[in-house]
Amino acid sequence: MMRPSSSGEQGYTLIEILLAMSIVAILGGAAAMMARDGVSYSLRFRRLFSTQTELTRALHEISYGYAGRQGAAGADQVEVLKGPPAVLRISDEQGSTDYSLEGAVLTRARGESRSIVVTDVQRFAIEIEDGVLTLELERKPIAPGVAGARVVQRVFLRNS
Repeated sequence: MMRPSSSGEQGYTLIEILLAMSIVAILGGAAAMMARDGVSYSLRFRRLFSTQTELTRALHEISYGYAGRQGAAGADQVEVLKGPPAVLRISDEQGSTDYSLEGAVLTRARGESRSIVVTDVQRFAIEIEDGVLTLELERKPIAPGVAGARVVQRVFLRNS
């Protein structure tokens, strides 16, 4: 509300200007916090999605094969070799492929060849019951405030 001054000029009082500046600062701060939170949630979601996709890809390789090799679903024999670490052995007419967790790295061994399937794995669980292979991969949180990921897949075995 503008008031005429003693000299006849119109203008805002100091209190009105400070009040308007305070309101603008509060609204600007709230908008900045919302934008920051939106970016933070977006980044967290992308990391979680990427992690789940990577773990799912690894389980898909084990279940259905890779590079023309047979996976667990079509293999002649699938067995769990006990002992630290537990090993999943998938055998077919071309030989056998072993999957095991070494430290935090899930590896694939075929003959003399060893490959990394996925890293930063906290848990690799294998169970065969009634002709069904249950695989579980779990990854620990990759950053503070970001949840870890856990992916489970069940595969019906051809020769159980």
